[in-house]
Amino acid sequence: MTYLNYFLFFLLGVSIVKAFDFLFNVGCSILILKGAELTALNIIVTLAEDVSFMREIKYMNLKRAGSKESEIQIVKLVDDQTLQNWKDSVIKKIINAYPHSYRDRLAYQDWKGALRYLDYLAKNKKLDF
Repeated sequence: MTYLNYFLFFLLGVSIVKAFDFLFNVGCSILILKGAELTALNIIVTLAEDVSFMREIKYMNLKRAGSKESEIQIVKLVDDQTLQNWKDSVIKKIINAYPHSYRDRLAYQDWKGALRYLDYLAKNKKLDF
């Protein structure tokens, strides 16, 4: 009977170790995912800033080339809409990468929310970029 008890306690110990290992791995996976999310957001924001800078150069060159102001305004409107569509699309793709049960827990749901979230992390020194 004692060998049976030893064996059952051994199985119980193995089960407990496996359960703690699983929980530890889930925690590590969540941290890795969060880090990847923040890295992606930082890259996307930097890319959007670079696109805005390049747009200004584009408009200056159009003006120097003798384009009419009305033509430049049309180009600006098209560029603004294209950039806004890109921003919305990128954030939606990030959100859709999460399982449905976690999407509501994200700190943002749109571009402005993502910027506020990054600003909050930067101000509270939780962002290492």
